[in-house]
Amino acid sequence: MKSLIGKWIEQYKEIASIKREPSLISNYEHPEEKLQLAAISRHTRCIKYIRNPSEAVQLEAVRRNPESIIWIKNPGEEVQLSCIRQAPYLIKSINNPTEKVQIEALHADPTLLPVIHQPALNSLLYVAKVSPASLSGCIYDTATQEMLLKANPQCEAFLNLVSTEAFKKTLEYNPGMFKGIELTSNQLKEIYVTHLSQWCKEQLVSRPNNDEKMKFFLAGRTISEELQLLIVKDNYFNYPYITHPTTKTTSYVLTAVTGNQYKGSNITCVEKPLRKLILSLHDSFLMSKLPLSNSIREQLNSMNIYLDDYEIRHNEYIQKLYENYKEFKLSTGLSYNDTAYIQQTKTFLLQNYAKDSNGDIDNLNVPKGMDMYTDCIDRGKVMKGVETAFTVDVKAKINKELESAGLSSKSLTEQEVIALINGSPIKLSNDKYLLKVKSPGGITFKIHQDIQKERLNENIL
Repeated sequence: MKSLIGKWIEQYKEIASIKREPSLISNYEHPEEKLQLAAISRHTRCIKYIRNPSEAVQLEAVRRNPESIIWIKNPGEEVQLSCIRQAPYLIKSINNPTEKVQIEALHADPTLLPVIHQPALNSLLYVAKVSPASLSGCIYDTATQEMLLKANPQCEAFLNLVSTEAFKKTLEYNPGMFKGIELTSNQLKEIYVTHLSQWCKEQLVSRPNNDEKMKFFLAGRTISEELQLLIVKDNYFNYPYITHPTTKTTSYVLTAVTGNQYKGSNITCVEKPLRKLILSLHDSFLMSKLPLSNSIREQLNSMNIYLDDYEIRHNEYIQKLYENYKEFKLSTGLSYNDTAYIQQTKTFLLQNYAKDSNGDIDNLNVPKGMDMYTDCIDRGKVMKGVETAFTVDVKAKINKELESAGLSSKSLTEQEVIALINGSPIKLSNDKYLLKVKSPGGITFKIHQDIQKERLNENIL
């Protein structure tokens, strides 16, 4: 009985603390439903602190305040319907409204069609019949246009209103349909410059997990080098979505994330590992911002590890950065220039975000810019660490190869070792050459007799 009473008291204390400070709910990985309800009883927006709110909690939050839907990541159909029946206009805040929810909102107000994300065909057909003018403002592919005209021939006047604004709305609210629209290079450039450029710059600084827009904008399209460079200079995290990057584009992005310039003759071999590196850097950064769960915190405390969430995540992030950069180094053999990387990032921030009246980085008025700069310093340290470790490893590989050929490692100077790392072959005393090559296990070094013949081998770097 005592243990049961103790449990009740503990639960009461937890509920009371959550009611006083609802954000504490974020410390729980799987909070009980009563704790979730306690959090939203203070204010419904507190549902944003709950990792996976139950459907009952979602329904209660939306019943109290339909605008709570904004903070619910993946509301179920019943939650969506509860929201829409109170405030149809909030369908614009639901990323994936079901067809039933769309139809219900459109029954209330067919002019809401342009703000529905990914409207279903039946939703379009319903609007075509009851309010064809509401179809204007978006661009529809040929097959969809034919079905809409069949449903109501009067739709024709509203299906051909092509404008940059219409393209913007289509990309914003119906990216899947935007993907199938044929656009000229000039139209793509105009849409990007007027609608996406500033947004991409902000994404580079804050890096929220919201890249669907650029994925659909670039999906499968062959765009001009001019537009490619505009996009990656605004935000190099968009590089993985460019279908056929030019040499100049790849070279710019490589410098943007490593501080080094490519000096080889075939930069296309860098594209795939560079895409992978950028995606891994982005994912690692997002992970570093997640709070620790309550169970992990208790486990750390029991081990007398009293670092705060930021310190724990930061240590994990640095380790992940090291692994990402090391993998890129091993797969490409390319070096890092941490000094150039830091300077380039600083220049970007001064030009776009963090410039005060004296031309210095402003860490008070532009916290987003400073967050990016702090991250840049961390990356610079990691690059330096990878370079140091790689150089030690390289020397060991060189010595092993020379010894297997019966040669002394002392015959190579420090300058020759550096030149070899950078891709220059070294002529040995027996008229053979030591070359940097790419193997299944990463970068290594091999002795070859005929350098011209070996140069034809695509594994020679």
